[in-house]
Amino acid sequence: MEPQVPAEEFERLLEQRLARAVEVHEPLVLVSQIQRSGGTLLSQLFDNHFQLHAHPHELHIGYPRDKGDWPALDLLAGPEEWFEMLREYHVQRTFLNGYTKYVRKWVQYEDERLETYPFLLIPSLQRRLFEQCVSYWTIDRQRQVLDAYMTSYFNAWVDNRNLYAGPKRWVTAFSARLAVDPDNRRRFFEDYPDGRLLSIVREPRSWYASAASYNPERYGDPNVSIRHWRESAEAMLAAKRQYGDRVLLISFEDMLGDLEPTMRRVAEFLGIGFSPSLLEPTFNGLPIKANSSFKTDRHGVLDAPLKRRESLSPEVVATIGRLAGDVHEQVLSHTR
Repeated sequence: MEPQVPAEEFERLLEQRLARAVEVHEPLVLVSQIQRSGGTLLSQLFDNHFQLHAHPHELHIGYPRDKGDWPALDLLAGPEEWFEMLREYHVQRTFLNGYTKYVRKWVQYEDERLETYPFLLIPSLQRRLFEQCVSYWTIDRQRQVLDAYMTSYFNAWVDNRNLYAGPKRWVTAFSARLAVDPDNRRRFFEDYPDGRLLSIVREPRSWYASAASYNPERYGDPNVSIRHWRESAEAMLAAKRQYGDRVLLISFEDMLGDLEPTMRRVAEFLGIGFSPSLLEPTFNGLPIKANSSFKTDRHGVLDAPLKRRESLSPEVVATIGRLAGDVHEQVLSHTR
């Protein structure tokens, strides 16, 4: 059951938002590659830029199965069905409990303080805003339903500090692995021919050290997990070949070690002004700690992940080099 707001107050809030709604028709910048590669960090670097509507969570609009699908909506259905197809179920939880990005499932350090941020996106308000949009707009393409969803999302987020800054150029969102599947990439660019895909490649030894710490049951065997890494890297190369200038490949190591030149390159690619906000990860404008598999004790971009591979045994390093070294070099050649 959705949390309830008193009727009179809700109607006044709805009236105010509808009267001043910021329609979101901007194309989507999708950040997508295998997990533990910096997608959350990049989405947080976008968070406070005045030309962006930055989706603050991992994007979960997948349909018909789960977040791993680019949505395939039935345009003969109605607003209620469309909203249910796209609805992100973390919205209600974070509205009630706040936003906490805590990646480690297996360990919490004794002296570690978890940060929780208010996230005042009212689920019932989002639904009403969505219904209003699709009742006013002509809907004959899936893109228009997606625009209505994004409009409802950013306007129902009542403490969104960046809503009225602008003018906006893009919506940005991160979804792990979504763009690895070629059908997802095709359908994304069909809905957003003016969209952009950003994919981050992380050096495979460093990636393995992070992934194995994050979930040793899933990623502990390098022979298995590096095949997943390679699949993601090969998908980046395929996307670049097929979609050309609509795709930007980014080195994780450059993003951490040479942040400003990397973000200037990203800003130029997107045609947005460079801003110091692109150098500080934030959540709704507030500084946020790294989404790390390891203990973190400060805000900002950390360089510690660049040394993760030093913990690996020589045998594991050799296995990773044999399985991934060639494709890593190929992807890196497109990140300069």
